[in-house]
Formats: sequence, C-alpha cells, structure tokens
Amino acid sequence: MQMRPAGPNNLAGDQRGFALIDVSVTIAIIAVLCAIVFLSLGSSAGMTRAAGAQFQAAIAEARALAAVTDDGFVDSGATVGVRRDAGDTIVTVYRYRPIAGATKLPQHEPSAPELHTPVEISYGDARGFAIFISSSGHSSAQAGFTVGNATLSTEPACITATGSPIRFSHRGDVQTYQISCEQTHLDLNPPADFGAK
Repeated sequence: MQMRPAGPNNLAGDQRGFALIDVSVTIAIIAVLCAIVFLSLGSSAGMTRAAGAQFQAAIAEARALAAVTDDGFVDSGATVGVRRDAGDTIVTVYRYRPIAGATKLPQHEPSAPELHTPVEISYGDARGFAIFISSSGHSSAQAGFTVGNATLSTEPACITATGSPIRFSHRGDVQTYQISCEQTHLDLNPPADFGAK
C-alpha cells in the first residue's frame, strides 16, 4: 500500500475540495447572469435613444419634404403620423397636411420608410398624434389625431417656443424631449431640467 503525503493538494480520506473546473464553471455562470442583467438594462436605454434618433430622422425627412411641396395651397407641407399597433409604435411620414380645404390628402412618402419600434412614443398623454410641418418649416401638433381618418378644421396652434414634450419609454426607461416650432427638430440634448425622468 502506497501512502500519499498530506498537503494542500492531497486531502486525506473522503474530504475533497473544489476542483478548478468547478470554480471556473461557477464563475462562468455568474458572469453570464450578470451580462444578461446588464444587457437588459442597457438595451432599454439604448432602444429609447435609438428610437429618439430615428424619430429625429423622420422629422428631418418630413421637414425636407415640406420644403419641396410648397405649391401655394393650404395643404402644402408634410405630416408625421404616430400610432400604436400590436404593441409597436409606428411612425410614418406623409406628403401634405390634412387641413380643411385641402386639395390633396396626405400620402405616405415611400422614400421615408416607416419606423416600427417597441418603444412607446407619446405627445403629452396621447399615444397617437400627428406633427404637421408647413412648407415654411413651422410645426404644429395634434394629440389623438390619426392621419387618414379626418381633416383638421383649423390649423393647430404652433408648438410653443419652449417646445412640446415628446416622451419615449421602454421597460421603465423614460426620456422626454421637446420639439421646437420654429426649428422643427427633436432636441436630443434637452436642458438638464427637462431630461430623462
């Protein structure tokens, strides 16, 4: 019978320590769980910011479209329609504005693809709304308005100089931005007192 010397690597009897592989597997499992938690938290904020950037692109497209649709009629300009459908927010850019007396109805602009996002985008408390951009670049908005279902009896009031809040929310991450009437762009760098809630 051969005896092994006692030491840290050779435990006597049935006492055994954790093997290096056991410790490695445990650490790997903890690392994977931590990564999942960090990615899920980071992805909500990332999705919210990405939706804001995509919404900004839609407004920029509508503003450019409004500038080239100036044909002297009341409906000159563009519309950005926002609606909820099956858990997604859908943002669509339209040529023309649905103003009373319009000679043309808003038409989906094929050069501006629809934005489909799980991020909820709202104007005030309304999840469905429209932003109207005149050919001169000024914007107005109407909460609860669905493009194609009605025309506006009057031009909505211009969004105030301080801006009107557009809220982006996803899985607890809420960011609020503002739209300026004169500039018709989404301020992705709002003042510190107006930022994410």
